[in-house]
Amino acid sequence: MWNYRIFKRNYGGETLYELHETFYDDEGKPDSWSKEPEFGPCESVHDLMEDLRLMLKDAGRYGDDVLDYDEEVTEQLRR
Repeated sequence: MWNYRIFKRNYGGETLYELHETFYDDEGKPDSWSKEPEFGPCESVHDLMEDLRLMLKDAGRYGDDVLDYDEEVTEQLRR
């Protein structure tokens, strides 16, 4: 089983929060996680959650208007 979990992490004396894929052993205890965060770092759990809510809201708002990354990069290079 796996899911996303919030981890706190020390960055040069500052505690920041990140979202990591987390994997569980047969007893349901976390036993491994992604080395790099899937999202973050953020200054607080609240900030992390608010950023994720904003991302989901924006993705829902523009879900039918998907940008083509390769096309956008090519257009930028032409400018």
